[in-house]
Amino acid sequence: WKLANSDSGNWWVEGGLLSGVGYVWAEYRQAEWGKGQHSLEFDLVQLDVRNGLHVNIQHSDTGRYLVGFRRINADLLYIYIERNIWNAPSEPLATNEKQPAIYLGDGKYRAQTDFGGGKTTVYRTKDGQEVFARLPVLTAQDPKPLPTGGFSFENLEKALVSVDNVAVYGPQPVQ
Repeated sequence: WKLANSDSGNWWVEGGLLSGVGYVWAEYRQAEWGKGQHSLEFDLVQLDVRNGLHVNIQHSDTGRYLVGFRRINADLLYIYIERNIWNAPSEPLATNEKQPAIYLGDGKYRAQTDFGGGKTTVYRTKDGQEVFARLPVLTAQDPKPLPTGGFSFENLEKALVSVDNVAVYGPQPVQ
C-alpha cells in the first residue's frame, strides 16, 4: 500500500483494518493488473453518514473508473460509477440515485466490484447472510475502455472510513 497522508488527513493500518480520515488516498499500484475480468471485494466497516469513499479501479497514468459509495442517511447508500481521465471532468456512467441501496446497518457492508473491458458491475453482500450474496446494485459499460491499472481507496470527507478483508481476483498482474 502507498498511503498518501497530508495536512488534511491520513490513513493507517491497525489490526488488519485500513482506516482513513480526511481527504486521503490509499493506493495499491505495485503492478498493473493483467487484461481481462477482475473482481475486487472488501468490507465497508465504517462509513459515516454523509461521508463518501471512492474505490478507484483500473487506476493508471491515464485515469480511473471510480465507484463511489456515499451514506445518505443511517439506512441508505448511494452508489455511482464514473469514468475519469486525469485533468478532465468525470463522466457519469451509472448511478442508483433513484433507488439507493439499503445499508443494512451494524457497520459491516460487503461490496464487490467486477471490472474489465470497460464493464463495471457493483454487487453487495451482507456478512453471514447468503440471501444477499452477489446481489447486483449497478452496472456500467464504457464504449472506450480505459487501460489496465491498479486500484485505490479515496476518502472524500473529514469523517472516518474503514475497510477490511480486501481481495482482488483475476488474471496475473503484469510485472
